Amino acid sequence: MSIKWRIATLYLLLILASWGGFCLLSGVFTLSLALVMAATASLAIMLAFLLARGITQPIGKLTQMCCRIAEGKLDHRVETTSSDEIGQLMWEFDQMVINIREMTKLISSKEQEKAIALSCMDDGVIITNSQGIVDLLNPAAERLLQLPGGKAIGRPFIEVVGDYELTELLSHCLKTGEPQTKLLDIGTDNRRSFRVRVTSMVGDEPTGGLVVLQDLTELRRLERMRRDFMANISHELRTPLTSIKGLIETLQEGAIEDPLATKIFLERANVETDRLSRLLQELEELSRIESGQATMNMEPQDIVQLMGQVVERLQIQADRAGLELTINAPAGLPRVLADEERIEQVIVNLLHNAIKFTSPGGQISLKAEQDGETITVSVTDTGRGIPAEDVPHIFERFYKVDKVRAGEGTGLGLAISKHIIQSHQGNIWATSTLGKGSTFTFSLPLASEC
Repeated sequence: MSIKWRIATLYLLLILASWGGFCLLSGVFTLSLALVMAATASLAIMLAFLLARGITQPIGKLTQMCCRIAEGKLDHRVETTSSDEIGQLMWEFDQMVINIREMTKLISSKEQEKAIALSCMDDGVIITNSQGIVDLLNPAAERLLQLPGGKAIGRPFIEVVGDYELTELLSHCLKTGEPQTKLLDIGTDNRRSFRVRVTSMVGDEPTGGLVVLQDLTELRRLERMRRDFMANISHELRTPLTSIKGLIETLQEGAIEDPLATKIFLERANVETDRLSRLLQELEELSRIESGQATMNMEPQDIVQLMGQVVERLQIQADRAGLELTINAPAGLPRVLADEERIEQVIVNLLHNAIKFTSPGGQISLKAEQDGETITVSVTDTGRGIPAEDVPHIFERFYKVDKVRAGEGTGLGLAISKHIIQSHQGNIWATSTLGKGSTFTFSLPLASEC
């Protein structure tokens, strides 16, 4: 029965019940007829109650369901018990809840995808409202700006980034809606270079700002290294080439007629040619090691034995320089996993530098010891030391602390040593006190015991 017929029947029963009661009270009918009318009125009232309950009960269920939806509970369904208008309404309502639940899942999935995408980005992303208050930022932004996790949300943009120029870019973008792009250096102690893009999120009016920070610090460092490399290699090539050219011009101008001068000039030209050849060989070797093309014959090695071999090779050179060269290593040190030839090359480089920069009467100590899962090897001298500002740069290509005394070298020995040690999954570092000496140390992993 449709809802409109239910309501019509309800009204009719109520009218009959009212009329029967009126007749009974007014004494118009006989007693038997009055009893019949009373029974009819009672039955009408009961039927009216049942019909009313059939209307109000589904409406009550819909009301409860609305309350659950308002609380965000979308896991309940409305059971349809009839096929009338109320039953149709309950079915449609149930379908609406199902659709809302599916849409909520879809929106939640999309939000999760956005969150994952933001967390995986290398660029920093910051979103603010129209007042410049931070609403969202990704982990990259926290890392690049060195912010504690979760402490930036709800704070003014200027407090978060700590940079007035970047804040001005955001303010201008929020006022005008015009996107802004600029290269900025941000930070105090550890300044980093960024390409900053600021865009306003616009509805009828700007509703917030989107700031993207692209870190260019490493690119700029590499570009600076490339420029320095080109300048250094040009200098290193220019010196011997200029010398050779001068020798040739002198010979062409008549010195070749003097046999003694010719011999001396040819010997100098040969020295400069060897220097050029050595420079090119070391450049090629450094390039191969850096690119991973150099073959490393990794085998268990006795590091004390390698140290002894190097000291034996350089002992004569140390004696000529008036230096005391010693080895200090405990017995029974574990073997290291290394390429014998490459590690010997590193030790030779370090010892050769120590001999070159230590005055006669000084001491050089070659030491090895175990440190957890590694063996550390150190070369300590009592030489002139390295200025503190130069220590961080000594493993760079062509870097020379003493331009005069190091003039004969190529400036590539320590750079090659660093890349050899890194290829062995080890570390290399230096400490120095000016006027007292230096210590160069590298570590190598232990060989696995079979």
